[in-house]
Amino acid sequence: GGGGGGGGGRGENERSPSEWQSYDSVTSCTSCTRTFTAFRWKHRCVGCGSIYCKECLAWVVVVASKPLRVCESCWRIKNTRNKSNSSGGSGGGG
Repeated sequence: GGGGGGGGGRGENERSPSEWQSYDSVTSCTSCTRTFTAFRWKHRCVGCGSIYCKECLAWVVVVASKPLRVCESCWRIKNTRNKSNSSGGSGGGG
């Protein structure tokens, strides 16, 4: 009997936690490049694992009814997927 490996489901931006940036190795925001201080904390994007300041990690996606903070890039990817998966349409009036 053998076992198969699990599939992906990750987007082009997403990395596994083992590939995420190390907190200690990052000294400034990935997006705005402002230096982290005692007052500007590091926050991790749950999509790609990159480290951002709070201002740059202001985007939210809901996964399993939990709001998660992501970078703009990951937010756009999730949003694009959601739009392509939904068959919406605007209702009309009469």
